[in-house]
Parts: sequence; structure tokens; C-alpha cells
Amino acid sequence: MTAPKLHRHLASYHKFSEIERQQIQKDLLKWFDLEKRTHLPWRKEFDHTLDTEQRAQRAYEVWVSEIMLQQTQVATTIPYYNKWMTSFPTIHDLAKADIETVNKLWAGLGYYSRARRLWEGAQKICRESNGVLPNTAKSLEEKVPGVGRYTAGAIASIAWGQQAGTVDGNIARVYSRLRAIGGDPKGKSTIELQWALADYMVPQDRPGDFNQALMELGATLCTPQKPDCKHCPVQKNCRALEEVKSTQKLLSSEKRVKDESDDESEVDIEECHVCLPNDIDDELSVTRYPRKAVKKAPREEECAVCIVEKKPADSKNPLDSKFLLVKRPKTGLLAGLWEFPSVELNETCVAEKKSAKKRKPSKAVVSSDDSEDDYVPEQKSGSPTLKLLAKDSDERQAIMGKHLMTTFDIDLDSCNILRRTELGSVVHLFSHIRKTYHMEYLEIDADSIDDVEDTDQVQWISRDELALAAIPTGLKKGIKLMENLATVGAEKKIKSTPRKKVKIEKDPAAGTRNLLSFFQQKPK
Repeated sequence: MTAPKLHRHLASYHKFSEIERQQIQKDLLKWFDLEKRTHLPWRKEFDHTLDTEQRAQRAYEVWVSEIMLQQTQVATTIPYYNKWMTSFPTIHDLAKADIETVNKLWAGLGYYSRARRLWEGAQKICRESNGVLPNTAKSLEEKVPGVGRYTAGAIASIAWGQQAGTVDGNIARVYSRLRAIGGDPKGKSTIELQWALADYMVPQDRPGDFNQALMELGATLCTPQKPDCKHCPVQKNCRALEEVKSTQKLLSSEKRVKDESDDESEVDIEECHVCLPNDIDDELSVTRYPRKAVKKAPREEECAVCIVEKKPADSKNPLDSKFLLVKRPKTGLLAGLWEFPSVELNETCVAEKKSAKKRKPSKAVVSSDDSEDDYVPEQKSGSPTLKLLAKDSDERQAIMGKHLMTTFDIDLDSCNILRRTELGSVVHLFSHIRKTYHMEYLEIDADSIDDVEDTDQVQWISRDELALAAIPTGLKKGIKLMENLATVGAEKKIKSTPRKKVKIEKDPAAGTRNLLSFFQQKPK
């Protein structure tokens, strides 16, 4: 059943009366006391007896949890939070840590800049105010790096007991339904309306519990799909539910719902200018609120990645192996993390070859687990250059060979290459980028390669260290997924030094093998 068009309405249609305000506060807090999730390690009862030092510690705990929960599911966040608080139990411990340790603890959680901002914020607060976070939302937003309007309101209300409203995705959805707000959720007028409601509704007593109750309601009952309106503690104050019930009643009695275009009556000067017209296919359900945001398709990027392993040719001990890692820049995407030698193909390969049009595309595995996204866009073909890059492994290997020579002084023509294999392509989705990693594995005889000196930016690490390194989720996920992939094509014929004869192994089952075992095997 589709929903009728929204009639023109006054701006006051989206406001709460004082009676509604008090009723919602009472009903929501009562429900929260009975139904709140108690297994969340960052959730604690507000204690009025805490002194400044103890409350500052509580503010630190809330700050860490709120930053981790941005774009990340609760179940994913819990083990990271526990591990973080074990390693950095106080803000002073975090401030004294080095960024490498911080990144290792964060690895896999996504949006890695959050970890750096926590670290930088801790240093700033310890330096300027002896580790005590500001106690008002305004000061938090102004003085703490990475703390925005939502996080500031959460810390101020939950930790400091300040009467500060806050709006996250769950709260925005709850208010959109309670007041039937049909505006563009990304629009300035809609956002400001949401915040005006949040500031008005938060009570002076138990502001932190009220904000958490709104979050809890959105996470457990007032969900994006299939909301449980029957058990909602504030259903009698929900305007979206009221619209559904009244429309169903009219339709069931076969009364004609007057179309908005037939309404020629004058509308008060305070007519609502936030809401958009309903889509024709909107269902008659509370889920038509909030309106669906128009999301921009992510930018297409491709990257050649080479997993370089050096090991003695006659060694069967996996502990003799070393893997080459390089550190990413301090700013930008995945700042400060470690990765295998990589080349951004978008920047390197700019020429299109006509012969490439006849080649078949290589299959890619899509991974969207970084929370670095809560939205998976439709996969679209890239530009002609991207299509070429996704298909031509010979060109990618040539580009990688040049990169290894110019960046690490590794000359593949003079090395004894034990194996060089195309592993496949892995697609990882960030919030604004669809990144394709074309991955290959390169095994080199350690005796035929000059050592690359370890620096702050380049390191050879052991297999055990590789498992603990702060490597981006996309590459980790790709390696894990490759255990079940068939290799892309046969292994390439490679050159060797005259000193040693290279044996090439053609192994169609290599892609289904555990990758670490695959690395350890000797060519037949």
C-alpha cells in the first residue's frame, strides 16, 4: 500500500508541546531503565558523587567509545574498546604512547584518522589541562581535535551531566518519525531542525541517560527497516505512526484522500519549508521517515600491490622469510599505516591500448567490511583507463617492477626470482572511494637481493610480525579472501640471473590454499 502525498502543513507540525516533551521524557527513561543493554563496557550509571578527576576519567571513556562507534557497529566496537582501555586505561597513557602502537590497536576498525585524532587530542588535553576534558559541549567542540557537535553533546551529557542535546543517526531517525520530518536528511534546514528538537527535548535531570535512551531506541526498536512500533515506549507521541493509522482508517472506510493539488486554501505564513514531496512509491509505513538521502557514487581508484617475500632458496623454515612493508604518508587516506609496495594506477597509467578492448576482465572480490562504509553502491564500470588496468597484468607487473627499482633499489632483472604469481583483484569500499587492489605475490631468493635498509618508512618484517602489523583492512581482507580464490591466469614466465635456473610452477589450485602455506611452499 503506497502512502498519499503529504498535505501542506505548518512548521509547528514538527514541534513538541511541553506536555509531549514531559511525557516522552518520562516514558523513554522508564523504558531505558528496564530495557537498556547492560553488556556495553562503556555504559555506566551516572554517579553524582564523582570528583573532578573521576569524572574526567569517565569523560575519557565516553570519548573513546563515541569515536569508535562512529560508522562502526556496536558488536565490532566492543572488543576494540576493551583492548584499547587495557592498553591505554587513562588519557595520560594514551598521550604517552607512540602512534605505531595506537595504529596497531586500531587496525581493522576503519576510518583510521579517528585513532590519530584521539591520540593528538589526548596529547593536547594533557598538555593544556592536565588530562581533564572540557565539561561543556561548546568547549569540547572547540578545544578537542576530532570532536564534533554530536560527540561533544554525548560527552557533556553522559560524563559531565550537562543539559546538552545530541544527534547521531539513530537519534535523527527517531526524531524524524516522532515529528514526521520529510526533509532531505543531509539538508541544512533538516539538520538544524533535528538539533533544535534535541536541545529542546533533553531534560535537565538525567540528560545523559535520555540521550542514550534515544540512541538505544533507534538501535533496537526504531530501526531503519521493520521498526517494532508495537513495543515502542513513545508510540503514542509518534506523528509518523499517527499518519499511518489515520490513512489506513480513511482507506478502509473507502473515503477519498484529498490530493494536495486540490487544496487551494491559503496557508499560514509559517508553512513548513523543510519537507519534500513524497515519492510516488513510498510505502504507507513509518519507514518513509526519514527520507532517503541521495548518495553520490564513490570515486573509482585502482592500485597495483605486490607482496614481496625474500627467503633463502634452499630454506624450508618459514621463519627465514621476510616481507617488505612501506609506511603510508602522515596525511590522507589510511594515513600512517603500513602496506605492501603499491602503485596508484590512476596516476601512473594514462594511456589506453586499443588491443585491451578484446581482453576479458579479471574477476574481483568485493569487500565492504570497514564500516568505513554503511552503504554499498552499485558497481559501475570505470573509465577506459581503469578497464585497461583491471585487465592487463603484464602492464601492471612492468609498472611494479619499475616502482620496486626506483623506490627500493630492487632490480628484478638481477634477482633470482623463485616465484611471481598474480593473486587476483580485491575491491574495498570506503565512504567516498571504490578501491580495486590488483595483487601479486613475488618470492625472491634472499641471497640474490641487496638488503633494503630498515627505516621509519620501510621495513622487512617476519611472518609473525606481519600478522600484527597495522595494515589497512582492505589488504588484510584481500589476503584472507584470496584463500578461496583461483589465481588470475597462469604464472608468468620470469627472468633469472645466469647464475641460477628458475623453475616456474603452474599451480591451478594455489588460490584455494591457505595463503601462508602457499608462501611457504617450494617450487616443484
